[in-house]
Amino acid sequence: MFQEMRRKDRALSESEAREVIARSDFGQLATHGSDGWPYSVAINHVLENNTIYFHCAKKGHKLDNIRHDSKVCFSVVEECKVLPEEFATRYTSACAFGTAEVVDREERRRALTLLVARHCKGFEKQGQEMIEKEIDHPEVVAIRIQHITGKARR
Repeated sequence: MFQEMRRKDRALSESEAREVIARSDFGQLATHGSDGWPYSVAINHVLENNTIYFHCAKKGHKLDNIRHDSKVCFSVVEECKVLPEEFATRYTSACAFGTAEVVDREERRRALTLLVARHCKGFEKQGQEMIEKEIDHPEVVAIRIQHITGKARR
């Protein structure tokens, strides 16, 4: 189902790939639209166990595509430095494949709490107040990971 990595010497272990995703502040979500076109957009996220969460508006391109085809790909690049003298690039990256779904209210609250804890350090109390006030405003999507891979040239 998933292709083997060609450069096995650069492969990260699954746990290393998960750590890369967990540490990254944002990544690229790739979806497939009903018009046949791919769509990739930068999002911030949080990883919990085997799920990547992100929030978005209740309507838009991402959700239209996810409703059309729930299979998605999420990728991050933690480090990237072009080495012109070597005609190469030093990088650390990870890619997760899975299915995306809008979560229910209870999981939305938990995911938003995780997002605040991850991205709003020092403002957790205000974040929790906002979550309680605006719980029905954002949509929260869960990517249930089916396959994860990572690669690095160090």
